[in-house]
Amino acid sequence: MDEYNPEPVDFAERTVRRRQGWLRRTVTTKDTTTVYDRETVRRWIREMHQEGRQSVTVNRPWGSICVMSAGTPPTGVMVFEPTRFTYAGTPLGMPTPDGRPAPGDAPLTPAEVEQIVLDALTSESLPEWPQWRER
Repeated sequence: MDEYNPEPVDFAERTVRRRQGWLRRTVTTKDTTTVYDRETVRRWIREMHQEGRQSVTVNRPWGSICVMSAGTPPTGVMVFEPTRFTYAGTPLGMPTPDGRPAPGDAPLTPAEVEQIVLDALTSESLPEWPQWRER
C-alpha cells in the first residue's frame, strides 16, 4: 500500500472451506464484492449453513464485522476495530472458560445477524445495536 494507491477498505468478502476429494483435502475459496452489493451479501449470509466452514466479513474504515458458520446458521457477530474486539450473540469459535456462552450472551437469530451485517455495509460507524460486549 502506498499513498497513491491505498488498499480498499470498503468491501465484503466470503470465505468457504470445504473438504474435497478422496484425500479429504481442505479447499478454500474466496469471493469479494463492494459494500453496495447488498443482495450478494444477503445471499452469502443465507447460504452459510449449506456447506463447509464459511465466513462473511464486511471491511469498513472503522473496522471489520465478521460472521462465521460451520454447517449451521450464524448466531453471533464479531467486530474487529483498530483498538478493540467486540461481539454480539454467540459467535462461532468464541472462547469461553467452560465451553458455554457467557451469561447474557444469548444467540442472535439468523435475521438479526443478517440485519447487523447489512447495516454495517453503509454505516459510517459500528451499528448501534445490538449490545456489544468486549472480550
